[in-house]
Amino acid sequence: VYSNPESSGGSLVYQFEVSEAGRYRVWGRVQAAGDLDDSFWVSMDGGEYALWDLEWSDNWLWDPVSDRNGAEYLEFELSAGNHSLTIKQREDGSKLDKLLITDNLTYLPH
Repeated sequence: VYSNPESSGGSLVYQFEVSEAGRYRVWGRVQAAGDLDDSFWVSMDGGEYALWDLEWSDNWLWDPVSDRNGAEYLEFELSAGNHSLTIKQREDGSKLDKLLITDNLTYLPH
């Protein structure tokens, strides 16, 4: 876990609201061509950053946010109300197309 990692480029802050408190998982529709273009920094509500290593593919695919140094899939304990998800660029070839935030921890997007 990292307090405020350097970014090699841009970042986004996604504001969203959940109606019920609970555990949530974040998925990204991503594309990562190889080991020099396969990661982002991710932070929820201004917390410490996770290093999200993406699955390699030349095609777009859904990949759950994970932490290189932790759990296979990150789960965020969120209260009902407004939240902020920050994603920072780490490598310039990593691509992010869509986000999905769900409290259905068994859901697999396609």
